[in-house]
Amino acid sequence: EAPTPVRRGAAGFLAEAQAAQRRGEDARPLYMALRSRFPGSAQAATASFYLARLASGGQATRWLETYVREAPQGHHAASAWGRLHRLRRAQQDSPGARAAAQAYLRLSPSGPYATEARTTLEAECRPHVAFGRPSSSRRCPGPPRRTRHRFTSCCVQRAPTRVA
Repeated sequence: EAPTPVRRGAAGFLAEAQAAQRRGEDARPLYMALRSRFPGSAQAATASFYLARLASGGQATRWLETYVREAPQGHHAASAWGRLHRLRRAQQDSPGARAAAQAYLRLSPSGPYATEARTTLEAECRPHVAFGRPSSSRRCPGPPRRTRHRFTSCCVQRAPTRVA
């Protein structure tokens, strides 16, 4: 059983769990209690982000997926997508890593995980892009025909540049 925080409400639980974590104590029971007592709250979503930071491997991936599902525009959304991208790459989940990289770059195109995300997307683009245009063997899913291929238009799905 998780200890009852001195402060009441979801915000109190979150503050107490963060304080326990700073003191080096195991904050997992408090984060779990917060999620069970205040489901659907912003603080419960934030607790899933912090639970992911305390976990590793598949468990961290599940908590990050929970966070981005519950708070897609939340305070930690960009960081969650960046961490999720890194975890999925480590698990050799190429489609998952690609999706996480795209989501991360939409939220934070110049953030701390941007270089890694672009590297993942660029590696996915290389097989079907030759000499600046889509190859005939595998068309680039991003830009339509008669456009100049750009990495960002293909992988981050921005508008392509028309060739005159």
